[in-house]
Amino acid sequence: MSLWWHGPSWLKGPDSTWPTENDRTVMEDVNHERGSMVLANVLQERSDLGRLAPECFAHFERLVRVTAFCVRFAHNARRLTPERRCGDLTVEEIQQAECIWFRIVQQRNFGAEIQRIRSGKPLQTDSRLRQFDLLRVGGRNSRSKLCYEARHQVLLPHNDYVVTLLLRQLHERKLHAPPETTLAAVRQKFWILKGRAAVKRVVRDCVICRKVYSAPYQPKMAELPKERITEASPFQRTGVDFAGPLFVRRRRSQAKVYVCLFTCMVTRAIHLELVQGLTTQDFLLAFRRFVARRGRPDYMQSDNFRSFSAADRELDELLSKENRVLMKRELAKDRITWNFITPRAPWSGGYWERLVGSVKTALKKALGHAYVDEQQLCTVLCEIEAQINARPLTLSQR
Repeated sequence: MSLWWHGPSWLKGPDSTWPTENDRTVMEDVNHERGSMVLANVLQERSDLGRLAPECFAHFERLVRVTAFCVRFAHNARRLTPERRCGDLTVEEIQQAECIWFRIVQQRNFGAEIQRIRSGKPLQTDSRLRQFDLLRVGGRNSRSKLCYEARHQVLLPHNDYVVTLLLRQLHERKLHAPPETTLAAVRQKFWILKGRAAVKRVVRDCVICRKVYSAPYQPKMAELPKERITEASPFQRTGVDFAGPLFVRRRRSQAKVYVCLFTCMVTRAIHLELVQGLTTQDFLLAFRRFVARRGRPDYMQSDNFRSFSAADRELDELLSKENRVLMKRELAKDRITWNFITPRAPWSGGYWERLVGSVKTALKKALGHAYVDEQQLCTVLCEIEAQINARPLTLSQR
């Protein structure tokens, strides 16, 4: 306990009698250079406004209302209870809070100009201090019937955060209008330097506008297969697809038929055949008629129909695994190669899908709501085939 209160006995003697500490430093040869330590301090500049800094707000209206309540608190702190303001904010209080921020913005950006105006020195521009001690612009429209704010707009910079909040609010109140409409609304009360660029920046950063006006994703298209770009005879390489069902009049009943479309992969010519069903036998008969009229192809390509819905069960059954083997076997007798496009890749058959759309459009325009029989429909299909094959493949010259 004595050691705790008085310390060791040698502590009271002279320094020469104090025990020496053994030097435990071990000197070793250093084979590498000792790195130097560099300390850096990052100073973050804080606004003098504290919690009332504009950067703490995302909406101009909220910034103005909070400022108005702060001004009311300062007013009530210097008044007796009967003279204090209470209740909702008035229009005058909100306008006063707006002018406070406009003065702060102008003082930060146009401090030298404001000082010259107050001292009576002339300016190159026609800017002047007007109502609420704000810097305003004007021209030769003092006698116009426009309101005072439209004749003498408040001058504001384009690169201040408060101005960005103001433009964002006006843009939203105009129901996310385009830049020109928003700029016209801004110039009813404010004149912003480089205003068009500032408004475009706000509209470009608007999340809602970016969702609405953003362009869809443009996928990178793959190279065309060699079967479509190498020279070949018409229908030497052919794609096939079906359209329908169509309903025709058969005696006193209604029958369902389909359109079998053959298209040349190189010349983009088409051949249409009307089939009564989607059985393998119906397709092979249509294919025989196609070969008899257009010649035997060397290469055939079709969809695999794996992505079709249950409503196309007949079409799916036509090109089922068993029927595809049967059709390949029948076509192999004539030395015809049959391939199917990649499953769930319908863009591989886009060259026939586009022509199917052209045939459907022509049928709607030619028939409308007419209820025809098979012979009349077959005639219309032949006429549509002739018109599509006569179309220009490139833009006509002037």
